[in-house]
Amino acid sequence: MGIIGTSGSGKSSLIKALSNSSHCYTGTVKLNNVDITPISEDDIQNCLAYHSGNILEKIT
Repeated sequence: MGIIGTSGSGKSSLIKALSNSSHCYTGTVKLNNVDITPISEDDIQNCLAYHSGNILEKIT
């Protein structure tokens, strides 16, 4: 999956929420309808990667 958007659109906030590094004060973050709160931060972060730039720059 790729996440794209303009500056300030919340891409980094989404990644922080998915990586469990930005603990939500209310509500939950779910992946495939499963609450990720009990999953360790390290396990989740091992599944995520962040790259700036564009795909063409990464493959050439």
